Amino acid sequence: MRSGGVSLIMTILPLFRVLTALLIPLGQIGLWVAMVGAIALAIALAVDAAGLVGGGAVLWLTGAMLSLGLWYSGDLLAPVAVAVALVVAVAAGVACRRLLRRRPGAVRNPVVRQGAESARPSVRTRKVALPDVELASLGAPSDARA
Repeated sequence: MRSGGVSLIMTILPLFRVLTALLIPLGQIGLWVAMVGAIALAIALAVDAAGLVGGGAVLWLTGAMLSLGLWYSGDLLAPVAVAVALVVAVAAGVACRRLLRRRPGAVRNPVVRQGAESARPSVRTRKVALPDVELASLGAPSDARA
């Protein structure tokens, strides 16, 4: 009678080969997707575009999760490189934004520069008196009148 451990190992070994063949290419793709997301995040932070910052962060996060597939093969450097890329991208984006704001003639926030005039409507408005209409003529019950 054979021991159960040997047969279990023999049935699991092909599964490891299949997982390796699947996870390593996914991890490599994820590594590059995360790097592109980090670059997009840095650019979006530099130009102060909030929507693009969210898109870059989601792209980085997706790539970071996919790059964990390389950890399965023993490559611990790829997920660490992805994490370092995020830190570098955020620091570079914030530094570039500060440099861009120091330019002479840079408009920081156009609404603040215009002041209180932007709160007023640009078109003249006037109040119009509407005639009282019987609700019964509109098809509504007469007791619903306010």
